[in-house]
Amino acid sequence: MAVTEKNQWLHVLLIVFVILAIAGGVGTYLGVTQAMASAEKETAKSQELEKAREYAKVAEQVTNAILAYAGASDTSLTIEEADNDVARVALITDEVMIKQFVDPLMKAKQNYDDDMKDAPKGVETWRALAAFLVTTVNIKNDQILERDDQVRRVKADAASKIAEAIAEKQTALKEKEAAEATLEQEKQQFAKTVSDLNRQYSVLKSSTNDNLKIVQQQLQQVQENSKQLRSMIGIRENTIGMQSDIIEKYRRTDFEIADGRITSVNGSSKVAWLNLGYLDALPNQIKFSVYDSQAAEFNESAKKGEIKIQRIVGPHTSEAIITSNDRSNPILPDDFVFTSTWTPGQRTKYFLAGSFDMDGDGKSDQERVKALLIRSGGEIVGELKQDGSKVGQVDPYVRFLVYGGKPADATLSAEVDKIRKKAADEGVNSISYELLLTNLGLGSEAKIFSGGVEKNNGFQPRRPAVIRN
Repeated sequence: MAVTEKNQWLHVLLIVFVILAIAGGVGTYLGVTQAMASAEKETAKSQELEKAREYAKVAEQVTNAILAYAGASDTSLTIEEADNDVARVALITDEVMIKQFVDPLMKAKQNYDDDMKDAPKGVETWRALAAFLVTTVNIKNDQILERDDQVRRVKADAASKIAEAIAEKQTALKEKEAAEATLEQEKQQFAKTVSDLNRQYSVLKSSTNDNLKIVQQQLQQVQENSKQLRSMIGIRENTIGMQSDIIEKYRRTDFEIADGRITSVNGSSKVAWLNLGYLDALPNQIKFSVYDSQAAEFNESAKKGEIKIQRIVGPHTSEAIITSNDRSNPILPDDFVFTSTWTPGQRTKYFLAGSFDMDGDGKSDQERVKALLIRSGGEIVGELKQDGSKVGQVDPYVRFLVYGGKPADATLSAEVDKIRKKAADEGVNSISYELLLTNLGLGSEAKIFSGGVEKNNGFQPRRPAVIRN
């Protein structure tokens, strides 16, 4: 009985031990299992934290890049740095990060590139682009407003012009009505005129032969006039050619030798005297330039003044008035005089025709006029004498046709008229002998002719001009 109880206790203890052993093993297993699970969770949490940090870093790069592209003030990242971050983010292979960060950033980058490809220089962010666009829009709006204002002004001006055009149209319509009324009156008048012309035509038709003869006569006259005109044109052309030769012949090309000198000067009366007179063939009213007696050459800068011959006093003496003078450099005796239009000894050619009665006694004084002209340096190349005979010819080489007035004799008068017409055809000037003698300073001698030759006052004619090619 006692053994049985002991075995029972042993069994009980064995059972308890087994239970305890099982319980300990289970506890140990559970503890190890729990520790391993905790370690795995810790590792997973560490990996998740690292992953979260990586996500946060990528998110920050994406955010800063977007802010840089936007031009936000919350980031100091430059566009170049943002492009570098985008390039690094593009290398991520994590599908979740690609979906959450890479794809949106790449789309934003593509939009940024599209927006900035036509942006002006200096505009690099969306904010700057927006500001530029706002400014551009404002400028365009201002331009549109200005254009609208111009359009309004143009419309107003057009409206004004349209109103003016309408008023002009109305005026034109009134004028048209008046013109139509006038036209109707003119039509009636025209019809009346046509009727009158028809009646006149009937009358003229009966005298056609007489009218035809008149027309033929007029045509013949026109042909004769045309022939005369052609002949006159030929004469004038020949005259022009000859006068051109004359001009070329007497053209002076040397301006280094003086024509004469000043012999005396009266400054208060502006009168000067020259050593040139009628034996030098000096014409009256000719102008001279005055140069200093020490001048080496004659040019515009060296000119002291100008004088004009008003009277031929003697064979080598003439009186002139001072037309211009420099007070600081007055004209003095021994100063040189020079003109490009005359050469000492150059004689003017004359042809005489007409009645020359100088003293009113009814007798011709043609010989006295010739003597005065020769004395003044002229050359008589021809004349119509009082008996009707003619010496020489009137040609372009004649300077003046000296006209003495209309002769009483009809035949002589007709011959004078022919000579005057010939002179006009040849381009020769006709001048009355009274005016010519007055211009030559011989007016006082026209009534009293003083013959003889004055004494030589020592004047030496200047040397011939040297013609240079």
